[in-house]
Amino acid sequence: MSEQPYGDENGTKLFWLNDNIFVYAALKANGTQADRAQADNIRERIISYAKTLNLPIYSDGFPKLGIHEVILGYPISLPMQCFSSHVLTEPGYKLGFVIANGTPGRECIVEDFNGFADMILYQSLAELYAGNLNQSISRFREVVAMWDEHGIADSPYTNPDDPQYLRYATYKLALLLYVAQKLNETAKLSIWNQTVDTIWHMQAYNGGIITNYMDSQLPIGVVNAETTALVVLANPRIRENEHMPPTRSELPYLQILVALVLVVIALNATILIRLLRRQTVSRINDNEAQTARASSRFV
Repeated sequence: MSEQPYGDENGTKLFWLNDNIFVYAALKANGTQADRAQADNIRERIISYAKTLNLPIYSDGFPKLGIHEVILGYPISLPMQCFSSHVLTEPGYKLGFVIANGTPGRECIVEDFNGFADMILYQSLAELYAGNLNQSISRFREVVAMWDEHGIADSPYTNPDDPQYLRYATYKLALLLYVAQKLNETAKLSIWNQTVDTIWHMQAYNGGIITNYMDSQLPIGVVNAETTALVVLANPRIRENEHMPPTRSELPYLQILVALVLVVIALNATILIRLLRRQTVSRINDNEAQTARASSRFV
């Protein structure tokens, strides 16, 4: 699946192996039978590209990228190593991948993962699957502490030199909810409902989820595969027995119907007032004309 539903200025689409790991996981976990069949096809393509690109692989052929595959339960090495990104141009499309295994010769984009909420959450999952529950929960709570009433204010958000400065990332909210469920921490997560509500305010008209926002009501950015897939995977829902303002997707039909009726009544009232005004003016004009004709008889 391509990063976005449209290509660049030349119509060329970009496919990220890492994003498709999330797409595979989301369709496999929450999709229909047809979706799960599509997920299997995506997995096969990921394995095929890993072989073509000569990437390190696990025993089943899945690429060993050292980061995002932990979503599927694959073990990743801790601490994470050099994070590098690569895009290959092929006829008609581009293929990209990010890898965090310290491969010699690759330029590091990120070396210090402290302060990056998503990286900390991936490490939390890695600790969980390695059997280190206390360490996993500790890492998870590091990210919870980054919440600032609107979103996760981690290093990219607070660093003026980072492209994501003052831009909350929607996918980090989804990842937080996903890890909370894996750790059975949802009941202790006081920001659960606020996080869910914010996520659904980022839903675009086509159903996808927008990447970033300035505050909980102001989406910015674009719809992409990574963000949308992580939201589907997290399956965020308002927790029962807790009051939260309804999201756009949860407004009851009765409220929508009442609003529509009020609009219709208002429009009809406006039209009726205009008609009455016209009739009143017409009657005044008729009376003035009749008075004028009566007066002319006595002249």
